[in-house]
Amino acid sequence: MVAIIDALINSLGELSKRKVKRSAHIWGSRLAQIYNRRKAIAPKQVPRIVRCIVDNRLESHTKGRNIIQHFANNLTQLETLGNSDLAALCYAFIVVGEDSIARNLLQHHCKKTPSIAENIQGLAEVIRTIALVASRQRAEKHSNQNNLKLTEEDTDICDRVLEEAANRLRTLQHGINTSCSECAAAGELLAESLFLSQLRNRSDSVFPGAYHWIEDAPIGSRVRISHLLSNDQKLILEKQIAAATYAETLSVLRYIYHMRHNQQTHLQQLFTRLCATTGQSTRMCRAEANETLDHFIRTLQSPHGHKRVHSNDINKALLEYLIGIRRSGVLNRGHVSSHRWNYPVMF
Repeated sequence: MVAIIDALINSLGELSKRKVKRSAHIWGSRLAQIYNRRKAIAPKQVPRIVRCIVDNRLESHTKGRNIIQHFANNLTQLETLGNSDLAALCYAFIVVGEDSIARNLLQHHCKKTPSIAENIQGLAEVIRTIALVASRQRAEKHSNQNNLKLTEEDTDICDRVLEEAANRLRTLQHGINTSCSECAAAGELLAESLFLSQLRNRSDSVFPGAYHWIEDAPIGSRVRISHLLSNDQKLILEKQIAAATYAETLSVLRYIYHMRHNQQTHLQQLFTRLCATTGQSTRMCRAEANETLDHFIRTLQSPHGHKRVHSNDINKALLEYLIGIRRSGVLNRGHVSSHRWNYPVMF
């Protein structure tokens, strides 16, 4: 049975390589076959399956959610995880509402490993995951749904990863030659570290001289710390948002949505781009786009909504803009695919 599941996992990998649309029937078929054999899945196979689901944005797929929920309810102690596997597992569990499991997984990983990550990219992934958990904790506390208290262990992990991030950036600063990939990784690490520092009310002065890497960070990372950017950096960010693809824009909005973060800056620009782009849009994409839009509308309409921005006028204008998009139904329309893709016939 393990061999059969391995073959199914390998077929998922082939689908990923071929960049098959996530709405294709073949995905549902493969995920259903894995779910039907869920009781025979070995613990070491769990990260591979979840990573494939997350990488292909199938966590919102009904069968993908069912698989993740099964793993959450029957999770055994996993072996030491790679950073990408850890980030994928925590994100997947959070998407299905299992925040406490994601939190425990993070704590177990950080306690068990002497070094948080082997490289800058891995450290950025871990910090982004910690920030995701922390942001949802703060949102739950403010809404009084589930007041999760910050434990000493949470504080220790936060201090440890931020200290390691500062050391990595300091080492990179002293290097003579820095490649483009290293600059991009450093920018992402810096942006995610600054965001986590803000969530935990830490000082951002532990990253002196590293701010020149900010412009190399992904759009989503910079959107969350846009209040720390200079006017020139904000202008660059706005231009990049205006040129982003449908998938990139939806990915940024999707992550803000799952973070439950009180993020209003650049929301209008992101939704404007989502409505205007000619990128690929499937039924699943449109459903996610509308779900994300409805979330932000509800947030702004909630009793706490007026406290989330500095001006009621800004709050009202953004709310009216988002409601206007909803009424227009523009996100329900299909977009023209910008590229060809090859459908795999057999595996």
